[in-house]
Amino acid sequence: MLGIALSLLLTGAVTAGVLAGGGGHGAGKRGSDGNRPAVTTKSKASRLALPRARLAWLDNGHLMVGDPASGALRTGPAADASTSAPLVFAAGRLYWADSYRDRARIREYDLATGKLRYLQRGEAVFASVGGRHLYIARSSRVLLELPADGAGRPVVFRAPAGWYMSGLTAGWAPTQMAGGIIVVSRDDHGGTQASARAGLWNPVTGKVRILGAGMWIFGVYSPPGGRYSLLAWAPASREFARDDSLRITNTETGATVTVPSPLHHGFAASGAPAFSPGGRQLAVFVRTGRLGSGSGRSLLAVINTSTGALRLVPGTALDATEDAFWAIWLPGGQRILAGAVASAYVVDPRTLGVSPFTYFGSSTDGFSAVALPVRR
Repeated sequence: MLGIALSLLLTGAVTAGVLAGGGGHGAGKRGSDGNRPAVTTKSKASRLALPRARLAWLDNGHLMVGDPASGALRTGPAADASTSAPLVFAAGRLYWADSYRDRARIREYDLATGKLRYLQRGEAVFASVGGRHLYIARSSRVLLELPADGAGRPVVFRAPAGWYMSGLTAGWAPTQMAGGIIVVSRDDHGGTQASARAGLWNPVTGKVRILGAGMWIFGVYSPPGGRYSLLAWAPASREFARDDSLRITNTETGATVTVPSPLHHGFAASGAPAFSPGGRQLAVFVRTGRLGSGSGRSLLAVINTSTGALRLVPGTALDATEDAFWAIWLPGGQRILAGAVASAYVVDPRTLGVSPFTYFGSSTDGFSAVALPVRR
């Protein structure tokens, strides 16, 4: 389950002002302690209706596709992958990597025809911003680029010397954001590497733009146009610890919002924060106890990515000592699905209303789940 975490550990002090540019969607400027974003909490207890949606996930050795609103469910092909393996959607197809074998062939499932196909071998698969290309990471330094439908002869790229595609050794799937693919200056994530840096690698030019050092990257949002990205991250120290705040940085403007944890125990590192459609909100998990204290309970919270205002969602206490959670925004942004090992919820991000969510066979199935476009 920890393998689905969208996290990148880099140790050392964060470099100030490393992200520069102008215009675009902006995260607000970092405020002082005396001007922290307000925390509001409220809840309306009611059974929440679900909008029409399509979800895909891995369950007990099979790919599943269904609509929780109607109860429709379709069993797809056998999937030799863990239920925590991330699914990737592009060009009407689902892709995933075999998490039980080293560099097995990437699987492709055509949702329209139901056909399963095997692509190049690789450790991970991900799509480009806008979904025009598919990328397969053969190793931490070798990248294959194909059209979004997986057809054709792949173009081979190699990361510059001293740079590695992030997180392959930690189970973190590589990702592209505006300007390139995230790479790190070390290929492992031990807590004593104070000099490690993060950068954006442009495979075409071969150049790496430095993002900074000492960054634990939680998640990324990039609009289809790919002009900018929002980066959710937290500082990392030499002791593998993080302070209790979360940062949201606009990679085009360099503007950063700092969001302190209202419970003073930081944010869950494993349940990757989920950006809403459009990137205006961010669903995160706030720890209720100190990491390593024996309390794995966390509460869901919703953050305004422009102002940093955080709202805790009462009634969403999730218990997982591994600090592992999942969250999905449904199309339209009117509902969030969130869960951990023992339970799951559907949440209205406007009213903070909460209802149990039991559509999956097990709440752990949500670790691989992805929302698909709704067919008209």
